Amino acid sequence: MPHSSQSRIQSFPIAELDFFSSFDQRFSAGDPKLSPFLGLPANSESFHQSAKAKLGQYAHRAELAELLKKQYSGVNLNPILRANIEGLSSGHALTITTAHQPILFGGPLYFLYKALTAISLARAASEWLKGHHVVPVYVLGSEDHDYEEVRHVRFFSEQLTWESGRDGGPVGRMPLGNISSLMNQAETLFGPLPYGAEVIDLLRSSYSTDRTFGQSTFYFLHQLLGHYGLVILDLDSPIAKSTCISIFESELIKSIAKPIVHQTLDALEKAGFSQQAHVRDINLFYLDQQRERIEQFDENVFRTVSGSRMWSTDALIKELNQYPERFSPNVILRPLLQETILPNIAFVGGGGELAYWVQLRDLFSHFNIPFPILVRRHSALLLDEGTKQKLIKLGLPIETTFQPLERVLQKFVHERSEISSDLEAERKAMHELMETVRSKCAEIEPTLERSAEAAETQIDKLLQNLEGKMTRGLKNVHDMELTQIRGVFDRIRPNGSLQERTENCLPWIARYGHAWIDDLMESFQPLEKSFVCYSF
Repeated sequence: MPHSSQSRIQSFPIAELDFFSSFDQRFSAGDPKLSPFLGLPANSESFHQSAKAKLGQYAHRAELAELLKKQYSGVNLNPILRANIEGLSSGHALTITTAHQPILFGGPLYFLYKALTAISLARAASEWLKGHHVVPVYVLGSEDHDYEEVRHVRFFSEQLTWESGRDGGPVGRMPLGNISSLMNQAETLFGPLPYGAEVIDLLRSSYSTDRTFGQSTFYFLHQLLGHYGLVILDLDSPIAKSTCISIFESELIKSIAKPIVHQTLDALEKAGFSQQAHVRDINLFYLDQQRERIEQFDENVFRTVSGSRMWSTDALIKELNQYPERFSPNVILRPLLQETILPNIAFVGGGGELAYWVQLRDLFSHFNIPFPILVRRHSALLLDEGTKQKLIKLGLPIETTFQPLERVLQKFVHERSEISSDLEAERKAMHELMETVRSKCAEIEPTLERSAEAAETQIDKLLQNLEGKMTRGLKNVHDMELTQIRGVFDRIRPNGSLQERTENCLPWIARYGHAWIDDLMESFQPLEKSFVCYSF
C-alpha cells in the first residue's frame, strides 16, 4: 500500500511493481541470493564500515584536487559547492557517486533523478557519519561513443535531434554542431510558458559552440543543481587515468578481468540472475579521433580492432605510462577508475546499472579496492494537474495506471455497466450441462463421448468469441471515457514506457519553476527503494 509523505506525494515499493525488471524487483526486495555479490548491505550502519574501509586505503586526494581545480577553473562557486570541493581537495571528505554519459539537454528524467538521489543520500550520510563530510558527485562518462543514444530529447510531443558534425569517437569530445538551431526550436516551445525564459537562459548559458558536448553538459548540470553542492567530474583526463595505470597494465598484459568476472557470472547464473555486461579478453579502448577496442593480435602484438594502430607489448606499456589519457575503460573497468580516484562509499544507479555492478565485486577485491554500497536510485512519476483531475473524474487511483492498459479498460467497462459482458457463470453452467450430456453419450456408445467433448470445446470457443463482442459493444457505450483513459496512459506511460525514460525535466521547469525539484528531492527518502508519484 502507498504511504503519503505530503498530500501530493505517494510512494510505492519498486519490488511490487511489475513494470520494473526482474533484477530490479529482486534487488529492491532484498533477495538474499544477491547478498554474496553486494558487499555491504544498503543500511545506515554499513556507511560507517564503508567509510572506514575507504579512508584506510584512499591515496589519490592530490590527484582529485588537481582534477577539480582544472575542471572548475573559472566557474562561479556557491558557498556549499565551494565547501564540498575544498573538503574533497584538502580535507577528509567522502563521496556518494552517481554517473551517466553526457546527454542532450539533460535527456530523460532519470538523469535528474540520479543526481537528486545522490544529493539526498549524501545529506543523510553526513548525519549518520558524524565528523565526516559527505559530498554528492556526478561522474560524466564522456568517453562513451554511443552517439545515437544521447543525441535526442523529447520536449512535449516533439523530438529534437543533435547533429554533431563529427562521425564517431567519444561523445563528450564532440563539437556542438547544429546546437543553435536546437536552441531556436527550444525557445519557440518554451517561450510562452510561465518559466520559459529561465529554461532558455539555462540552455543558452550552458550550450555554446566554443564548448564540447561534454563541457556543455557539465555547465548544464552545474547551473541546474550546483546550488545543492553537487560536484560534477569528468574522468576523461590524464590526471584521472594516471591513478589506474597499474590496473590498465594488468588488463593489457594479463587479461585480468575476464576470468574473475566470468567466475562471478557463473555464480550469478546459478543464483538465477542473467549476464548484463559482456566481458572481453581486453576491456580497454584506445582513444584517438575514434574510440576503438584494443585486442591482442599475436603473442607480442597488440592492435586496435580496425588495425589502424599496432604496438609491441613494450611499446604499448610505454604509451600507457606516457599518455594514460589515450586509454579508455569499458563498462567492466570504468567503475574501477571511478572508485580509485574518488573517496567513494556508495554508488547510486538504476536497475540496469546495478545489474552489471554486482558482477564486479570479486574484480574489486583482486585490486584491493573497497566495493561501494550499491543504492538503487529513486524512480518517479510527475503528474500534472490536468491528468490528475481526469483520474479523479474517472474514479481511477494512480496505481490503476501501473496495470496493462487493456486490463484497465476492460475492468472500467465492466464496473460501470448494468449488463456484464462476463459469461463466466454461463460458461460454468454450460460445462455442467455438457458433463450430463457426456455421461449419456458414454452410456449409449463410448465413442460418442469424444464427440460430446469436441462439441463442448466448440461451444466454449463460441462463448469466448461472443464475450469479446459483448465487451467491445460495452466499450462503444463508454467510448469517450475510454478515450480519456488512453490519453491518461499516454501521459503517464508514453509509448508504453516509464515517463522517466522518455520525458525531459525542462518542460516541467518551464511550467512550474524549480520549486518542485526541492519537493521531489525531499520525498526521496534515503535508501528507500521506491517509485514516487508527485502531483502538481
